[in-house]
Amino acid sequence: MELFSEVYSCYFTAMRKVLVASQKSRLTNDEIASIIASCAFSESPFFIMPNIQSGEWNLIDKLDTNILKTPMTALQKSWLKALLNDRRIRLFLDDEQINQISAMLGNVSPLYENSDFHYFDAATDGDKYDDEQYIKNFRTILSAIKNKTELRIDYDSGKGTHSNHNYIPLKLNYSAKDDKFRLIARHLKPRGPDITILNLSRIKSVTTLQNAPFQWHESNRVSKSYVVLQIFQGRNALERYMLQFASMEKQTEYDEATDSYTCRIFYDSQDETELLIRILSFGPFVKVLEPDSFVAHIRDRIRKQVLLSKSV
Repeated sequence: MELFSEVYSCYFTAMRKVLVASQKSRLTNDEIASIIASCAFSESPFFIMPNIQSGEWNLIDKLDTNILKTPMTALQKSWLKALLNDRRIRLFLDDEQINQISAMLGNVSPLYENSDFHYFDAATDGDKYDDEQYIKNFRTILSAIKNKTELRIDYDSGKGTHSNHNYIPLKLNYSAKDDKFRLIARHLKPRGPDITILNLSRIKSVTTLQNAPFQWHESNRVSKSYVVLQIFQGRNALERYMLQFASMEKQTEYDEATDSYTCRIFYDSQDETELLIRILSFGPFVKVLEPDSFVAHIRDRIRKQVLLSKSV
């Protein structure tokens, strides 16, 4: 019987859950059978387990019969080879890990080359991803976010001021337009915590504080805002919208009466200015419907641009 079948699609669901669970901890045969039984038929373990244990489905690591592996396709290997050429890869992997992965992939051709892309609407002063101090700071911050530990950050602002304060790191944000990473953190001020944004390129040094991990609470959650757009047909507006906001949570519906699309985008409040600029780049093919505050920002921005053009 085939593993992937339109009749036995629950087998695929069962194996997916097993594979996900196996990435978190070592599974016993009984645990695997329990997962399969919970999302397939009661008799499914009797059919699936022999195929797993015999290696017929190639999901078992022969070194340990209780550890599952996911075989990589040629496309996945090619994509991974392309990632190794990304300038930002050393933020996540050290040289030894990169060399090991590269040796494992062998002569696999990368899915794409960096030279295949031409960025016409992006900043030219992006972060220096090959700087050793930058890499060290990035990894320290990433570890602190995962482990929920406070940080002491030595920082030079764009206004020329210097600071050294304690922060609760919340998340890392990457701007493709600016080619920069930013840290969204809660500044532990004497009058109380306050959300702030720090450019990683301006961080001089980062120290992990040796106190107990902070307790997560709702005030640490970065607030989400939304904007509703109407996208009209023409100049591949919908396709450009999907590509431009691919990294953001969104909902899109087709309105047959107006032959347009209604789109709701959710975003971090700190990203509002960048989002506003990106929306304006669509010109007359996008209309902002709500909220009123965002509509007001759009009108104000357009008004300033008109006045600026008249003064030239």
